[in-house]
Amino acid sequence: MVDLNTMYIRFFILFGSLLVGQYQYQEMDEMNDPPNLYDPLYQSSLIIPYFEPFSNFQLENINTENEIWGLEYFRNRHGTNSWLESFDDNISLALRVFPKDVAAMNNCSSSNKCPDLDTLVCCSSRDRCEVKVYPHHTKGAFYYGWAFMIPEDFTFQKEGNDSANLGKKTRHFIAQWHQAYVYESTRRDPDHRGLKVKWKYNQTVDCNGRKLNLRGKPPITFNLMHDDTDNDHRLDLVISYGTQYNFHWLENCIPDINSVKGGRQYRLENIVQPGVWVSILTEINWSTEFDDGYMSVWINDQPYQIQVKDGVRYLTNNSAMPPSKLKGANLYIDSHGYAQPNYLKLGHYRSNMSVPHTIFIDDVQIASDPAN
Repeated sequence: MVDLNTMYIRFFILFGSLLVGQYQYQEMDEMNDPPNLYDPLYQSSLIIPYFEPFSNFQLENINTENEIWGLEYFRNRHGTNSWLESFDDNISLALRVFPKDVAAMNNCSSSNKCPDLDTLVCCSSRDRCEVKVYPHHTKGAFYYGWAFMIPEDFTFQKEGNDSANLGKKTRHFIAQWHQAYVYESTRRDPDHRGLKVKWKYNQTVDCNGRKLNLRGKPPITFNLMHDDTDNDHRLDLVISYGTQYNFHWLENCIPDINSVKGGRQYRLENIVQPGVWVSILTEINWSTEFDDGYMSVWINDQPYQIQVKDGVRYLTNNSAMPPSKLKGANLYIDSHGYAQPNYLKLGHYRSNMSVPHTIFIDDVQIASDPAN
C-alpha cells in the first residue's frame, strides 16, 4: 500500500512544476483503417504526473483545441458561471450554476422552454456547470485527487418545492467519471471531425415482451445529500460505483454480466461542511471485468473502509487500516470490442434546485501507481 503522505510529498516536490497539461500522441492511422482508430493504444493520453493548482490557469483557454480542460455550462446566460478566486493567497477555480442552467441538450437550448425548476421532466437533463478533464486511462491503477469547498451560504434543498417535484429528493452531483462520447484520436485531431463512440451494449432488448433501450450510466459519481436525521448544516457524500444500465433492476435482460454485478452506493456521513475544504484522493484500477476493477478512497488524508449497517453500505475511516476496495467493472466496451476511457467531470450536476450554487475546486492531480 502506498503511503498517502509520501505520495503527496513526492507529487508536490518532484512534479510541482508540471502546471500545463500535455498529451502524448501515438502515430495515428488513417480514418479508413479500422480497427486501430478505436484501439486506446492509438489514442492520445495525458502525460503524468499532472498537477493543476490553478495559480497559472487561463480560463480563456478552456474548451480550446488540445487543451485538457473543457467546460460544460450555459454560456453565462443567467450569470457568471466560472472565475478564479483567491483564498489566503491560494487560487481556486469557482463554478456557479443557476436554475435552468442546462447545456444545449434535447429541447433545452432555450431557457424559456422549461418551466421553473422542472428541467429534469421537460428535457431529460439537469442544471449543470462542470469542468472536464481527459486523462484517457483504460488499463492499470492510477491516483486521482482534488479538493473542493462549498461556501458558507450554500443552501441545500432537501426536497423540490415546485408542483411537479414536491416531495422528491434533490440531487447534487459534484463529481462523476463519465464514459467517452468521442474517440480521443479524433477529438484531438483538427483535421478530422470527432467520431462518436458506439457502445457494445447500447442496444434495444426485448425484456419479457417489453422493448427497452439500454444506456450506460456513469460508472462513478460523487453526490451531496442532506441527512434527514440531524439538523446541522453538514452534508453526506454518497458515492455510486460500478458500470450499470438504465432499467438496471431488469437484470435478466442486460447482456453485460459485469454490469449486472455492479451498481453499488456508499454513504459517508457528515463529511461536507460549508466553508471547509474537503480533499478527495482515489485509487482506481480500470477494468471492464467485475473481479478486476476497483476504487479506494481517502478523504482528508484518511483511508475509508466499507461498513454495512441495516442493509446500507457506509464508508467509515480507521487510520490503522488500509482503505477498502470498492469492487466492480468501471469501463464500458465499444462496438469494436475495445474498453474505452472515462473522463472526469467536477462541479455541479443537479435537479430540482431553485437557487444558484457555487463550488470551489483546487489541486487536481493525477499520478500512476509507483508500483507499476
